[in-house]
Amino acid sequence: MICLDLDGTLLRSDKSIDINTANILNKLSYEGVEIVIATGRHYDFAKLLTRGLTDNRIIIANNGAAIYDAYLEKALFTEYIDIDIVSGIIETGKTKDMNALVYIDALREGSDLLVVEDHDISQFENTIVRDLNRVGYFCDPFQVASVLSVVFTDYTEKLEELEKRINELFPNQITTHIMSSKKSTHGILEVMKHGVCKWSAIERLARYKNIKLEEIIAFGDEVNDITMLKNSGLGIAMKNAQPEAISSADRISMYSNDNEGIFHELSKIFPNWEAL
Repeated sequence: MICLDLDGTLLRSDKSIDINTANILNKLSYEGVEIVIATGRHYDFAKLLTRGLTDNRIIIANNGAAIYDAYLEKALFTEYIDIDIVSGIIETGKTKDMNALVYIDALREGSDLLVVEDHDISQFENTIVRDLNRVGYFCDPFQVASVLSVVFTDYTEKLEELEKRINELFPNQITTHIMSSKKSTHGILEVMKHGVCKWSAIERLARYKNIKLEEIIAFGDEVNDITMLKNSGLGIAMKNAQPEAISSADRISMYSNDNEGIFHELSKIFPNWEAL
């Protein structure tokens, strides 16, 4: 099994996949290797961004909250947050003057994201959501039960305060992490069901597919990739990876996501891939 983060890993800066990487992944898929996308993005957007890859790919979306079979267009496993907790998280965000972005199971609900009616997210089109037509609006979070994650965007310092408060209110009931960049003072706080991460989903998928954990190769670059880089049989951090991801990996690629990093690494592991 080969597990691939998207942004900063499989995708180049222009959100495309280079042809050499696509070719080797598709060839390995044809030979029976499971190709798994493990991303923080929601299913619909992840499927679109990887449309040049094998139809048989699996997509782990929302940082492990859901596992989808892209060929069958169905969810294999989902981890929903208890709706009472969702309501509490939303209300806690409001006390900090932050509106929540509520990601839901698109195959079950027909849309990817719910927001409160007065929350303008037009600036997020093609970033956190592919199409504003796939956004729903709600006044009451109890209208939907299939919540995969709750997300807030703001200054990192404010997000850290909110994260601390949410964990105080819901101990051992949720998992949180903040994604930020040294180039920006803003970040993203994501809240999921307790224990959910990319690795928890990969582990579950591996059991389902009868694949040994030591037979898994993982590629990543960010803090939400740490668990899969640490626990896979071989964890490879991209050259452009965050320091925390690099320190968690078994190997560091000499190449970045913009320079065919995945292709170069897989070519070493499968030197005769073209002849397979």
